[in-house]
Formats: sequence, structure tokens, C-alpha cells
Amino acid sequence: MSTNIITNGIKDYVIEQRRFFHENPELSWQEFETSKRIRQELDKMDIEYEIVKETGVIGTIKGSKQGKRLGIRADIDALPIKEQSGVAFSSKNDGVMHACGHDAHICILLATAKVLNAMKDKLNGEIKIIFQPAEEYIQDSGAKYLSEVESIKNLDRIIALHIWAAIESGKAALRTGHIMASADTFEIL
Repeated sequence: MSTNIITNGIKDYVIEQRRFFHENPELSWQEFETSKRIRQELDKMDIEYEIVKETGVIGTIKGSKQGKRLGIRADIDALPIKEQSGVAFSSKNDGVMHACGHDAHICILLATAKVLNAMKDKLNGEIKIIFQPAEEYIQDSGAKYLSEVESIKNLDRIIALHIWAAIESGKAALRTGHIMASADTFEIL
């Protein structure tokens, strides 16, 4: 199957999904509607999934042959910020906003799942599509719980993405090792 056939309509799909998630942001450990929408989309793609800690979702795409196990992760929570952008798809949840790009991360991973699932007969190994809750919640982070999930403990590699306004649109930057892998709390007196 041609890559062009597989990716036909994917741009519209990404835009539609991003606008939905941007309009409906949910705080850490409260991503119930977000999780529900992700599961609905995975159901449409016939991708099996498991639910982790109520709102986390891990989908599985199995290639036609044995091979490595790859995880691809996106965060799904929003921040306690009042949106003032004025865009047509602004947050409907007062005081909650996808101000860090997690809405984009969700739809990019859904689109990636759609493309990879469409070509799974050409893939070796297994791909775990990981939607992590509570990335913004430092004290009780969803990453801690995901690190204990049996189905993803022994992945050969795991990758994540983060949009970054400093990178020109249409470009990607890659790095081996950790990048943007830090969280901390502080108090302003």
C-alpha cells in the first residue's frame, strides 16, 4: 500500500482532533473525556488497548513479524490557565487550557497510530501507543505509574515528542538521550 494512500486525509484528521482536544482540556488525573475520545479513535482503528490508572491508555500495534518493541508516548493533561487566545476552538473549560501543546501531542500520536496500523503488515515487532495522564502533576506524576505497567516495562526503545515554537514549522529536531526531561516546583514569596 502506498504511503500517499495511507496518509491521505491525515492533515484534516489531525486538525479535527486537535481542535476537539483544545476545546476540551482536562487537568491531571481528570482526563476522563480525553481518555474516552482517545479510546473511541483507537476503536475506529481496531487497535487494542488497555486503560491504566483510569485515564491512561496504551494501544498495541503488532507487526506481521517478530521484532523489537517500541513505545511512542504523548501526554494528555492540560494546565490550570484561563485561555485568552480568542481562537474559534478556545477552551470550553473555564480556567483550564492546553497551553503546553498536549492537545497537539495527542492528535499527532493518534495520527501516527492510524498510519502505523494501516501498514502493520509491513512492520516487524510491536508498537505501544502510550497516552500518559498527569504529566503536569509533579507530586503524583503519571510517568511513575506508567513505568510500572507490565506491558511496557521491557520496551526496547521509547520515544516521545514535544512541540517547540523555536523549531521552524515543517521541521523536526532529534537528539539521543534526554531532552526537556525535567520538572520541579518552586514558590514565589
